[in-house]
Amino acid sequence: MVLFGKVIYACVIILAAPAAFLGLPAGALIFFASLIYALLSHFQPITGWTLAVVGVVSLVAELADNWAQAAVSWRRGASPRALGVAFIGSIVGTIVLLPLAAVGFAAAGITLGPIGGAAGGLCVATLGAFGGGWVGAYTTERASGKSASESKRAAWGTVLGRAMGILIKFGLTSAMIVGLLIKVF
Repeated sequence: MVLFGKVIYACVIILAAPAAFLGLPAGALIFFASLIYALLSHFQPITGWTLAVVGVVSLVAELADNWAQAAVSWRRGASPRALGVAFIGSIVGTIVLLPLAAVGFAAAGITLGPIGGAAGGLCVATLGAFGGGWVGAYTTERASGKSASESKRAAWGTVLGRAMGILIKFGLTSAMIVGLLIKVF
């Protein structure tokens, strides 16, 4: 029964890696999974200190993700309104491309197996997030009266900032996953 719990915990926290890649709150998933595991295991492999570190690293990952996007976008001329619309556009882009992600998952799964299928679906959903963010920032900047070149520069800033934020979050999330798996197993 103990091994079963460890395997379930490992599966849940490993799911945080693709969640981080999509820009979702992966740190929260890891923290709450770790909290539940710690409570059920009487804080044996995962102590209160471990939970505190996971909580702080999760918070840093989320803040770094948002800060990176805002900082790069701002440096490239995006307005705060364009940032907000880019965020909404990222969500809409992901949702719009989810059916395509399912098709991509199935097609890649047939040819490349389950790992390839997951990667294919993840890539399509991520493209939707980046594309939706770009369109949102570009249209907002154009509507505010900026030229096409200024709007493109700002829109690419939101894409670059989001990519940088996702890489930071993915790195911190991966480090937490590896550290927790070593601690539990």
